[in-house]
Amino acid sequence: MNSLEKLFGRFFADWLPGIPARVRDWAAKIFPWVIIVLGILGLLAWLSVIGLFGAATLKTAGFSRAFPSFAAAVFHILAPILQVLAIAGGWLMIKRRRLGWVLAFYALLLGIIMNLLWFNLAGLIWDFVFAYLLFQLRPYYREG
Repeated sequence: MNSLEKLFGRFFADWLPGIPARVRDWAAKIFPWVIIVLGILGLLAWLSVIGLFGAATLKTAGFSRAFPSFAAAVFHILAPILQVLAIAGGWLMIKRRRLGWVLAFYALLLGIIMNLLWFNLAGLIWDFVFAYLLFQLRPYYREG
């Protein structure tokens, strides 16, 4: 995973223009909270889609009869993992732990996979913005 992190880092931290220091300091305080809130909302949305919370049913999630579509099955497996990674990552990022940043990076990768499977251009644009912010803030998160 280190080589993938380096590849992303080269693009999002080295090639693209950086965020000014004052904005970056502010973003390092706010961004983890945004990740947590979006993770919780995503988890609630997933629960709604599978029919455990709200009015949605399995049929609206892409399940028909006994077999789901491939994309729906992947969504149902990856979505809660992504959301838990985001929540845990955001929480550890508040404490300025590198592990939190890494978990947020894993959530980003899962989000990219899901958005590619669904051909979700808007989701890929959000992933791009998320990756840019994540890699601009990477120096704030150290081991320990």
